[in-house]
Amino acid sequence: MSDHQNQISFPGGVSEEEDETTLHTALREFEEEIGISLSKDNILGVIQPRGTSTGYFIYPFVAFLSNIDGIKRNHNEVEKIIQIPLQWLLKPKNHTIKPYKHKGKFENDVVFFEPFDDEIVWGITASILLDFITQIKK
Repeated sequence: MSDHQNQISFPGGVSEEEDETTLHTALREFEEEIGISLSKDNILGVIQPRGTSTGYFIYPFVAFLSNIDGIKRNHNEVEKIIQIPLQWLLKPKNHTIKPYKHKGKFENDVVFFEPFDDEIVWGITASILLDFITQIKK
């Protein structure tokens, strides 16, 4: 996905012919990128699918892992893994929505999280996180 290289994102990618559903794509990509095999039993739910400004459509799934001991990043696809505590994400002071202009082409409201360990989560990834934390607060 050359449109989104060097950006913070969740594990994922484009569906392949062998993927029967978007869930199959998510499970396959998670294992390819993070090295942990998940099953449908790990899936807790789905976050509202959404399109990106670059023409992709994202189907976010939420999964539960009892531990992360098996994480092994795919060096060809993942530069590094960032872990941000849920309690930090839940604090309203740690995110904001503000206008964003991309290469002078368009302007829209974009979610930005405050830096955490010098990493800034923003855009579609931040929007998915905000939906997630909104849901778990209910």
